[in-house]
Amino acid sequence: MRFIIATILIALLITNTASALDDVYKNLPYEHSMMFGDDWYDTDAKPNITAIIEVDSTFEENEERILQISLTNNGYLKFIEGTYNYPDNAYEINASKMELEMEHESTTAKSITAYLKKVSEDEPFEIKSDTATAGILEAGSEVKLYYKIEIDDDAKSGVYPIKLIVKYDYIEDVAVYPTDGDTTYNIFYKMANASIEQLLYITIEPHPDFEIIQTGTTMNAGNTKIINATIKNTGNEVARNSVAHLSVVDPFESIIDDYYIGTLLPNESKKVYFKVKVAEDAIPTNYGINTEIKYENTDGKTKYSETLKFEVTVEPAKSLMQKIEMMTLNIANLWIIK
Repeated sequence: MRFIIATILIALLITNTASALDDVYKNLPYEHSMMFGDDWYDTDAKPNITAIIEVDSTFEENEERILQISLTNNGYLKFIEGTYNYPDNAYEINASKMELEMEHESTTAKSITAYLKKVSEDEPFEIKSDTATAGILEAGSEVKLYYKIEIDDDAKSGVYPIKLIVKYDYIEDVAVYPTDGDTTYNIFYKMANASIEQLLYITIEPHPDFEIIQTGTTMNAGNTKIINATIKNTGNEVARNSVAHLSVVDPFESIIDDYYIGTLLPNESKKVYFKVKVAEDAIPTNYGINTEIKYENTDGKTKYSETLKFEVTVEPAKSLMQKIEMMTLNIANLWIIK
């Protein structure tokens, strides 16, 4: 029985450039560097990695979930050619056959690490887990990678690019030689590394966006009043069964804090009304009052807008004389109307 002892020489990881290869050859012992110059075959075998988003790439605003990406290795070997070195005996013929078979391993990607990055920091989402590893990927095979994506709660709808960077090692060359005794064989591997960058795309689906486009109410401290604001749907999707909810803090007290808007089409505006009371001891200044829109999207799901603010100006409380004058004026206006 013949025993084959494989001695593996793995050179330092190198980039696929002539200068880098020259440096590695210089650093190898002479007898090892010559192995790759005098081996039996040369090939162009290498991995060919491509990526696609495997599952749904469409997200809703404020959604967090896993994005699944599939890596496929379409590694190729287009040509094999013999070198000027020819086998002289049965042992060398065996060695050349072994080398020819092992050259096909160069299409396998090894030690795969893939990084998912935003193209621009201004994009309305975060990649919560941005690194995945995949080990070994043979030609004709695929592997799944998983990344967690979180969409901002005020994200604008649209298509956004993400960049996948895949780094891997592969066997650049193989050399097989009989030993001096011609009963065992030495196998030498020369490793290289490579990387690819590929743009993929995720979609943030159309949805309503809301903006207060008209506001400005003045109240006196200690007064109760109907306040209003105009809300516009600046998004690209209809909002149905919309309700505006007012959220107040001191010095305000809400008496009517919900207003039914109904359907709000894209670019449509409607006024909302609330009844509030301001404390007697309120400090005269401008206050921001929070409003949130609850609505149903086109799929019938209940959603909430980001917090909107509109301004209310509080002026000093009116004196007793001012109140009497105001009451008198109101009564006079009633008589005039009659």
